[in-house]
Amino acid sequence: MLSENSLFSTNRFTSLRNNCPICQGIRHDCRQNTDLEITHCRHDVSSVPGFQFIGQDKIGFNMWVANDGKTTETTKTTDSETRRRRSARQESQKKLNDRADRSVNSLNRLSIPDRDRAIQELLAQLDLSPTHLQNLRDRGLSDNQIERGMFRSVVPWQSVNNINARLAGVSDGSDGTGQKLSVSGSGTICPIWDVSGRIIGWQTRFDRSKDGKYRWPTSRNQQNPNGATAHLPNGEMPLSCCRPTTLLPDPQNSTSPHQSINLAEGFLKPYIAAQQIERVFIGAAGGNFSASPQTLKTYLDTLSTELSTKLVRLYPDAGAIANFNVLRQYQKAIALVTGWGYEVEIAWWKQFDKNTHADIDELTAAQLSEITYITPAAFFSLCDRDMQNRLADRPETRARSIG
Repeated sequence: MLSENSLFSTNRFTSLRNNCPICQGIRHDCRQNTDLEITHCRHDVSSVPGFQFIGQDKIGFNMWVANDGKTTETTKTTDSETRRRRSARQESQKKLNDRADRSVNSLNRLSIPDRDRAIQELLAQLDLSPTHLQNLRDRGLSDNQIERGMFRSVVPWQSVNNINARLAGVSDGSDGTGQKLSVSGSGTICPIWDVSGRIIGWQTRFDRSKDGKYRWPTSRNQQNPNGATAHLPNGEMPLSCCRPTTLLPDPQNSTSPHQSINLAEGFLKPYIAAQQIERVFIGAAGGNFSASPQTLKTYLDTLSTELSTKLVRLYPDAGAIANFNVLRQYQKAIALVTGWGYEVEIAWWKQFDKNTHADIDELTAAQLSEITYITPAAFFSLCDRDMQNRLADRPETRARSIG
């Protein structure tokens, strides 16, 4: 019988960093028990699509398992005392989360137009440092593409003025020191755009990545437990619609040669890829597209009409084929997209290893010309046998033949 201690043996854990399916990278200490497939995350959210809350571990992490409609082996085998303690903690946590969520829903989630306006006003007060400008140039962006992307530099606790205090990441200045951005280190703000070209959020790409290279803005902390987070008004995390500067939003454009809608992990990466191969990309933190199904469907349906296509292409990161957590996110995204009537292809340039192979935004022109497009079934068949067996045991693959 499993004890609570056995659920928190550190040699079973892998750090999720910004790939956490629960908080989408808002926290930096999330981890997964790779033996029991339990995600441990301290983010204060009461429900997550596709996951079931099963309690807290002994140091206060909320524990989540993928919800496939069946009782998990863990809950079957946990002793009665652990179940009792979990139940009490769950009830207490649920009350706190529900109260916080009600406050956030009613007060702290700006509408999309208000969010766009506030972020535009924020970015207008910031500049891009020469160092960060050169970093973006080194990533292959032209000065015009950098300007269009509206990248900005920030320093720790960046001072700002007269920004809507309901915007996530902005302090209200009530401590007498004036408004500031709640950022603990220097870095580059990477704006996130919706399918209509409005800025709906951002992530900060930190110069030092000890606690995760990319982070969401948040105003929620111990002193302000109901502070605004990056969540959209519908409760989902933002997805970014990254367009090449040669293809700005134009619903009347029915002759575009950009015949596919493309998916890639992150926000800076798909922006760079969109410029390099001149196609529209949708980006998601950690590649977790399925955590924002309403937003994803809106983007796909809008772009499908605009570009006259039902073809969606997924560009896996180098080494993703050996990463179970990432592959699970791909499974979920593919199941969603194909369920909506889209055809899915996987971009493949033999990117088996993250240490020796390049991501889509790092490919040379010659390497880009060598990309082939394969079916999801062909892609998953490239995984080793153990990985295939683990993936085949997921509800997404049992319910649907992916390919």
